[in-house]
Amino acid sequence: MKIDDVLNEGPDKEKKEPALDRFDKFMRTNRITGGGGFLDQFQQKFAQIPVDMGPRKEKNKKVVTKTVKKKVPKKGAKAHQRKNDKISLSEPPAGATFRKDQIVYTYNADLQYWQPDNKDEKRLDKKAGAIMYNKADKGQRYFNESVLKEGGAMPGVGPIHIDEIEPTLRKLEKDLGVPLVNNALGSVGKKQFSGDMDVALKIDAKDIPEFIEKLKQNKNILDMNQTSVIITKIRIENYDANRTYIDPRTGEDKGVPKGRTGFVQLDFMPGDPDWLKTYYHAPHETDSKYKGVYRNIMIASIAANFDRDDNPEKLPDGRPIESKRYMWSGKDGLVRISRTPKPKANGDGYTKANINKIIAGPWKDPDDIARQLKLDSADDIYSFETLLAAIKKNYGQELINRIVKDFATNSQIQELGVPDEINQE
Repeated sequence: MKIDDVLNEGPDKEKKEPALDRFDKFMRTNRITGGGGFLDQFQQKFAQIPVDMGPRKEKNKKVVTKTVKKKVPKKGAKAHQRKNDKISLSEPPAGATFRKDQIVYTYNADLQYWQPDNKDEKRLDKKAGAIMYNKADKGQRYFNESVLKEGGAMPGVGPIHIDEIEPTLRKLEKDLGVPLVNNALGSVGKKQFSGDMDVALKIDAKDIPEFIEKLKQNKNILDMNQTSVIITKIRIENYDANRTYIDPRTGEDKGVPKGRTGFVQLDFMPGDPDWLKTYYHAPHETDSKYKGVYRNIMIASIAANFDRDDNPEKLPDGRPIESKRYMWSGKDGLVRISRTPKPKANGDGYTKANINKIIAGPWKDPDDIARQLKLDSADDIYSFETLLAAIKKNYGQELINRIVKDFATNSQIQELGVPDEINQE
């Protein structure tokens, strides 16, 4: 899953909104998703059921009552967002992506703006980007369903077993002439079955069109779509439809996972492989009960609260006129920023957006990240559990409480489920 598409920084209390890859949800995501981003994702509007008010009576007209059966979703069910669907202007789905004039825009649900892939282009606000998305041709807009379910955005793909990963990547690696096995991201190779595979692709932007043409000529690439990442459908080598999932804690055989097809989604994520491995890191399933998105959101929550210096002067909406703090960014790494509210164009007050100016960093090496956050070592940022233990060891109770509160109230964590360790606090 893309958690990159989803994850840029920690929650911002003053904005009263969750803020974070998803995974460029990849991602991720928006990947994560990367994102997946990276996560980021998991935020869909509830289905709207029209209310039947019954027939209206009009004078001297015969009343005809017609019974219409409606499919009413179960309580809590959510509308299914498919790729190329038009989207809500008030709540675009995380990781939604469209292309306009050769610029690719991807929606960051937590920061509530559309990020262009060209740094010289301006970001779009939530509503303006959603309008442009809906007006774009279907072939130029895309929503990655893999942030919602196993199986990914490509039709006919399914989970891949850990023993099938290396032969599948080795074959493609040889055909394409780029390293894949050593550039696998997230939980790939760390759990028995992966819903899809993300790999870092070290490539210059100018060489991407040539690489895509190479993919089109490869007989093992059965389908492809390009957003901020390159999404493909490939054959699984040494495929065995009878492989079962063995619970790593109990040893119980849970049977063959649903959705196995002999094909898997592989997402190529352009960027620095060393940094992407750090950002999209996921613990081994025997080491942690929680996915990598929990770990990333915990780091983002720490970064948003640790050594934070807010100017006491505040705007009417509660935001300080300046906040110096850390930010966990899928693009930049751990950075120290000066955040100020963005003035309106007419000079009359401020918009709801903020301006982030990097004043120190970035730090991308795991040990440097831990050291900057006053943790002991890179081992502390391995998983959600190690991070929770590290802040209890190194921080005061007031700071711990702020971090835990921001983490627990994050929208993604609310969707995925607050860890027992937090509920017991």
